[in-house]
Amino acid sequence: MNKKYTFLIIPHKSGKKPIEFNLNKWVIISTGILVTILILVFVGTVYYSAKMADISVKYTQMESRNRKILSQLTEYSEKTETLKNTLLGLKEKDQEIRKMLGLRPNTRFFPLTLKKKPLNTDDPLRSALNNILYNLRLVEEYSQAQNKSYDNLNSSVVSLKRDFDRMPSIWPLYGYIVAGFGYRLHPILGIVQMHTGIDIPTFWGAPIRVAASGDVISVGWDGGYGYAAIVDHHNGFRTIYAHLSKFLVKSGDSVKKGQLIALAGSTGLSTGPHLHYEVRYNNTPINPTRYLNLDIFKYSNMLRRAI
Repeated sequence: MNKKYTFLIIPHKSGKKPIEFNLNKWVIISTGILVTILILVFVGTVYYSAKMADISVKYTQMESRNRKILSQLTEYSEKTETLKNTLLGLKEKDQEIRKMLGLRPNTRFFPLTLKKKPLNTDDPLRSALNNILYNLRLVEEYSQAQNKSYDNLNSSVVSLKRDFDRMPSIWPLYGYIVAGFGYRLHPILGIVQMHTGIDIPTFWGAPIRVAASGDVISVGWDGGYGYAAIVDHHNGFRTIYAHLSKFLVKSGDSVKKGQLIALAGSTGLSTGPHLHYEVRYNNTPINPTRYLNLDIFKYSNMLRRAI
C-alpha cells in the first residue's frame, strides 16, 4: 500500500486558507532522484566547461609553443645547412690546395654519398627535425673526414717542404747573369769550352748564400775555381760556389737554404769579382737557371715528376 504524505503551505497573511496537497512516497523519492541527477548534471556540465576552457587555453599555449619550436627548428635547419655547405666548401679548398701542390685528389677520406632518410609526413616539425638530423650526420661525417684529410695534407706538405728545402731554388747572390750555361769562348784561356755554371758579377766580399739545405762536403782551393765550396743536398743534387774570397762554413757543416756560407772574390781563373755557381745532378752539370726562382708549387708540379 502506497504511503502518502500531506504537505501544508500556510500563508503569512491571516485570513487565507492553508494550501494542502498529498504526495505518494514514490513521487517524492522520484522527484528527489531527479533533482539529484539534475544537480549532478549541472555540476558535471560546469566542471566539463571549466575543464574544456582550461584545455582550450593550454592548447592555444601549446600551439604558440609549437610555432616557436617550428621557427627555431627551421632556423637550426638553415644553420646546419649553412654549416654543411661550409664543410663542403672546405673539401673543395682541400682539393684545390692538393692540385696546386701537384698532389693527387683526395678520394680516400670523404664519403661519396649520405642518403637522407625518407619521411612521409605533412608535419612541418618532423620534416624540419629530419633535415636537422640529416645535416648533423653529414656534418659529423664530413668534419671527421676533413680532419683526417688535413692531417694527410699536412704530412704531405711537411714532406714536400723538406724535399723542397734541399732543392737549389734561390739565387745564391743577388744580381744578373753575365755568362750563362753552355759552350763559350773562355775570357782568359781564349778557347771554346763548356761553361758548366753561370757567372754573376758582384763586388769583392759580397755575401754568398747556399741555394738549398744540405751538408758542406768541401771548402778550399780548387784549381781554376779558386776558393770554392761544394754542398751536397742528399737528393742527387750538389751545388758549387767558386772564386770566393772567404769561407764562413767548414767541411762537414750542415747548412739551411739561404744561409750565408761565403764571401765573393776573384780567386782562380777570374777576370774580376763574381760568383761562378754550378748545379750538378748525379755529378752531371745542369743549367742552374732551370731552378732559379723556383717556388714550391712549380717544384711539386714539375720537378717531382722528372728532374
